[in-house]
Amino acid sequence: CATAGPADVAAAVDAAKAAWPAWRDVGAKKRATILRNAAQELRRRVPELCDIETRQTGRPRREYQAQLGRVPEWFEYHASLAETTEGAAPNFIGDPDHLCVVQKVPLGVCGLITPFNHPLLIASKKLAPCLATGNTAVVKPSDLAPGSIIRLGE
Repeated sequence: CATAGPADVAAAVDAAKAAWPAWRDVGAKKRATILRNAAQELRRRVPELCDIETRQTGRPRREYQAQLGRVPEWFEYHASLAETTEGAAPNFIGDPDHLCVVQKVPLGVCGLITPFNHPLLIASKKLAPCLATGNTAVVKPSDLAPGSIIRLGE
């Protein structure tokens, strides 16, 4: 929020760093289940989230109803990707005697900055893949529209 200072940011990053090893080790199938449960809860709370975003941005409620009704799908989509993405073994161009293996691994803490005009939608588009891939996040919402992001964190 607008009153956060360097110590607050450091505390948030430290908390995300501390949570990362456990979240990384949860495993893709369990993370997918958690994301699907989050999607169900978001779907249930769409009316409340529409009210928050309408009050803080001034955009028409009907726009947010359509937009936020799709937010749970981002969590479901990335949950499915987490379960089905496997390592790849692409051809090693020009050298058939070698095997190139691509292994996707979590990287750690992601910093996510969201704008004022579509706070929850854009945060979800960033947060769902971050969590699905085993990373943790610190989300910095706009000072002008932090309400729905704070509610998402709850």
